[in-house]
Amino acid sequence: MVSVGDFCSVGTASDLLVVEAMWKQRGGVVRLCKLSNGLQLALPEERLTLSTDPVGAFRKHMDKIVRASRKKSRASAKPVFESNPACEFAEYLAITKDEGATYRIKSITYFLILQESQYLTPHYSLKALWRDVCVKCDLLDIDPPTLGFVRDRLHSRHRSLLLEMIGR
Repeated sequence: MVSVGDFCSVGTASDLLVVEAMWKQRGGVVRLCKLSNGLQLALPEERLTLSTDPVGAFRKHMDKIVRASRKKSRASAKPVFESNPACEFAEYLAITKDEGATYRIKSITYFLILQESQYLTPHYSLKALWRDVCVKCDLLDIDPPTLGFVRDRLHSRHRSLLLEMIGR
């Protein structure tokens, strides 16, 4: 089942897409955004292949964009920290802002939520997760998500955790 914020691909294409909206009334049509260039697509849900590892898929996309940018500017005097994922993430964010690629900001927020949700345990509530994501967004100078936004993205995961807590 597809939900808003999921990372996916279509067919054998290697481009990463993010689900932006869904219309069940129109036969399960999904609005997508291609993260490499911002192209907007509307496709039926059955044509999508959901990413089994969304965090890894986003990191792979981020690596692809950063490497392409580094190729363009080989003569830059800035040192390159290829082995440090935090530096690569900061570089990806800088590339996004420099290119004016605002369509990537929501997917960065989705990525932060997914990354933080890996630590979702019975003692780590959704509110605490939301606060931590907001702090990261403030540090990165992007708009923080609302609690409802985070709750919607993690609804099924949070529900299964609660059922596990009560022993069902």
